Amino acid sequence: MNKDDPNKLVFDKLTPKVIEQPKPISMTLKSHPGKGLNVEEHHKHGDKKGEFKCFQLTDSKKALNIWMDEDGTIHKYDEPSMVCKLYD
Repeated sequence: MNKDDPNKLVFDKLTPKVIEQPKPISMTLKSHPGKGLNVEEHHKHGDKKGEFKCFQLTDSKKALNIWMDEDGTIHKYDEPSMVCKLYD
């Protein structure tokens, strides 16, 4: 039992994994100057919470910033718990 806080659980052999977030990758398009990809908002409601899979072409200033973890999962940079699902 934790003497400081009886409601706090302390594990003997479990250490938290800290994921370092690298620099953001902007989803701007070299093939279409001034354009980028962002999440298509109206397609988020049917997916599981925390997932997105539909993109829209937008102005490059509104382009999505992402980062990829060591497992290859794509995350929204400003919302790391929001991940891209590219499969069904």
